[in-house]
Amino acid sequence: MGRAAGIRLVVAAGVLLGGCALPRRPPAPPVDPCAAVLPRDTAGWTRVGVEPSFLLPPGFAPDGSARFLHGGRAWRSRGRRISLSGGVWAEESFRADGLDGSWTRECYATIQGRRVYLVTRYRSGTYSVHAWPVPDSTRMNVFGYSQLFTGQGRRPEDQHLFLGIVRTFRFAPPSP
Repeated sequence: MGRAAGIRLVVAAGVLLGGCALPRRPPAPPVDPCAAVLPRDTAGWTRVGVEPSFLLPPGFAPDGSARFLHGGRAWRSRGRRISLSGGVWAEESFRADGLDGSWTRECYATIQGRRVYLVTRYRSGTYSVHAWPVPDSTRMNVFGYSQLFTGQGRRPEDQHLFLGIVRTFRFAPPSP
């Protein structure tokens, strides 16, 4: 190996190692999704969605630019985004090991009689809330598809708003 090639190798290694920094702590950690303080006043909120349906606060508008592989809908408001998307979900879909720079908290809650897996996460400057209504034998789609609610925002307090929206979930009665 020539001297120039050796220098390029050292420079390339330095660039690669410089990009491998440890994850930075978030400005505020993700909230405990089952212990979060939730908004109580939903006056003026509008019910959207089908299964589950939920209340959206004023200011959220449909996001026509959103695209989903297995169907879905999205809404935006002042730097926040909410989506309801179809897919084949499981608890493993949301777990992170922290090596990707994320900080995650999770729990199960019962909302309107349904078991819902809740995840709060901070990653790359964004706080997110995921709520997955766990399918049971009376609600399982023949292909295994189910719905996932996701809320994303830049401010820590956005987590409380998204978890408040999740608490307004309403589900259709189970199939006979």
